[in-house]
Amino acid sequence: MSESKEKRIEVSVSNPEDYSLGQTVNIVMQEQLGLKAVFLAYVMPFLVCIAALFGLSLIFDSELIYGGGAVLAAMLYYLGLKQFSNKLAKEFVWYLE
Repeated sequence: MSESKEKRIEVSVSNPEDYSLGQTVNIVMQEQLGLKAVFLAYVMPFLVCIAALFGLSLIFDSELIYGGGAVLAAMLYYLGLKQFSNKLAKEFVWYLE
């Protein structure tokens, strides 16, 4: 799989002298961590939105209010996720293949 975009990822290696600047390498991550990333980025916000929609629809009669509340809930979720980005960055470790 090849992409044309250049991405910067920090990878710790025990033998940095084996690699040179500009060299093409394969970087991998544990499959379990990939699934966790998908869960945190896509599944949880969806569940938060659905819960907010149903919860607010029981309280209010306006679709605008519970629709906006669901969007606000997703925004708050992503802001909370951003607060833990340093902790998550330590957990998501990349390896050279």
